[in-house]
Amino acid sequence: MICHVYRSPRREGAYLYLPDGKIPEDLPDELRDLFAGGASFLEINLDTCRHLVQVEPADLVRELTERGYYLYLQDPGATGEIIGQWLRKSRPGAGGGDL
Repeated sequence: MICHVYRSPRREGAYLYLPDGKIPEDLPDELRDLFAGGASFLEINLDTCRHLVQVEPADLVRELTERGYYLYLQDPGATGEIIGQWLRKSRPGAGGGDL
């Protein structure tokens, strides 16, 4: 599996991993806005990659397969915050607290 890594031009330390063929415009509004204007700066072949600094390759493949993306934020609390915002907007009544 080939994936592309995008760096957010709006938030330092925010990285988005997408499978080949998917682009940030395909994502929920909050993620799309966070990565709008960003370009892929790294391509990774996950079939041959054995180690990544931010995530284990097997975990990354699972997330890309299940969710269609992997979001990495250097601030650990921020991931839940962004996903919570998306949940509240997309599913009225959803708590979106700790994810």
